[in-house]
Amino acid sequence: GRIDGDVFAVLIPMAEDGEAEDYCRRVQNACLAYEDAVLAPSVAVGIVYKTNVEEHLLDKISDAEYEMFDNKLEIKNSPGYQERLKKGLNI
Repeated sequence: GRIDGDVFAVLIPMAEDGEAEDYCRRVQNACLAYEDAVLAPSVAVGIVYKTNVEEHLLDKISDAEYEMFDNKLEIKNSPGYQERLKKGLNI
């Protein structure tokens, strides 16, 4: 669901090992594979696990947002990112 602006949360109850990572990888790969003359979508992700009933969901969402910002920097510094943006801007 939408948390704020363009920030969304996907909760996977009792996720198995690698399930969240696989889901995020598929979403990011779909963005990379999308071909359009103008649009160059990208999605930054942050994955955290709630492993204890004492942990508060809002704290985990905050942790995931921090992880997402790290991933966003990785994406922006990755090879080809600037080219994809320029293609969409017709530069």
